[in-house]
Amino acid sequence: MKPAVLFLPLLLLLCCSQTPGPERILFTPVPGFSLQTADSGMELISLQDFAVSGDHSIYCADSGDKTIKVFASDGRFIRRFGGEGQGPGEFLFPASLTVSHEYLYVADAARRSISQFTLTGDFIRSVDIGSPVTQIEAFPSHAVVAEITSFSLSEQTGGSRTILRLFSDDLSIITGELVSHSVEHYTWVTANDAGVSVTQLLPYAPRIVWTISGGKLYAGYNDRYCISVFDSSGTPAGQIIRATVPQRVPARARSEWIAARLELLEGRPGFSPDVLRNSLADVPFPRTMPAFTAIVRYGDGIAVLLPDHEEDTAAVIHRAAADAGRHKALSITYDDCFKERFYRVISDSSGYQQLEVWTAPPCTPAAVSG
Repeated sequence: MKPAVLFLPLLLLLCCSQTPGPERILFTPVPGFSLQTADSGMELISLQDFAVSGDHSIYCADSGDKTIKVFASDGRFIRRFGGEGQGPGEFLFPASLTVSHEYLYVADAARRSISQFTLTGDFIRSVDIGSPVTQIEAFPSHAVVAEITSFSLSEQTGGSRTILRLFSDDLSIITGELVSHSVEHYTWVTANDAGVSVTQLLPYAPRIVWTISGGKLYAGYNDRYCISVFDSSGTPAGQIIRATVPQRVPARARSEWIAARLELLEGRPGFSPDVLRNSLADVPFPRTMPAFTAIVRYGDGIAVLLPDHEEDTAAVIHRAAADAGRHKALSITYDDCFKERFYRVISDSSGYQQLEVWTAPPCTPAAVSG
């Protein structure tokens, strides 16, 4: 019996010395919430972005029918406006939108412009940017930040320059290049259903990631964990830097990406799986995973989503620019947070898109410490 007696304390020591995992933040769905999209004209065909106003109204940019659809806080359909065209208040590809008190701003990636509206959909003005605008967000102080990207393709990789530009509420420029980064992107050039060439980023490709939360802009190029912080005037307000260990892209990532592309393009005229498979096999693929995949609002701070999650979403919660952050495990991956509610996009049974709304423990310092 002596070996067993000696082994038991050793087993207890090993069990007790294990490092506990990160605290799990459990999200709870808001019961009964659903956007009223059953009737014709209300469906979310291809939801590109959404934003929530002060009264919890939900504004959705739908590139499927080139409109902005507005829903009440309980999901009731209110109105839609816009439509396909190049006239005032019309869109070719509404890619992003944001709400700032009494104004709505819509970025049109195809028209390379930003349009300003009242919250009831009345057109005010539009400014030409000259390059695709892929994301737009607003400060509580009315200033607006837009992400502007231009691509230049080479034989192997696509080079791009991404800048964040700061505008006043009337869309006059405050700072032309608040953040700027030139990058050799991993890209793949293909054609969409209309036969137009489009450039797509490969999985794990590095990029500029940013959001506005608590009156601060958080922006970083995600090849490393370094996030710059700015106030609403564009003044630097600190940096968030964490040491990370580079992780290899999973060996199966390339084959899964090729299989997904083959499935997507199957049935198109001239489709040849062998030719496409050989072509995709020659596309340079990232070898190292990004340090983080997204920066999303969490209360007045941010959640930096990490790429090493499995069942839960691994994240680091930062309450402010000087906060070193706390590792947490999120029970869901969400797309954005407004007014203590967490939203994520899903597909419904009809093939259209819907929003789910979730709540979580209060986004206070006490809730995210530890």
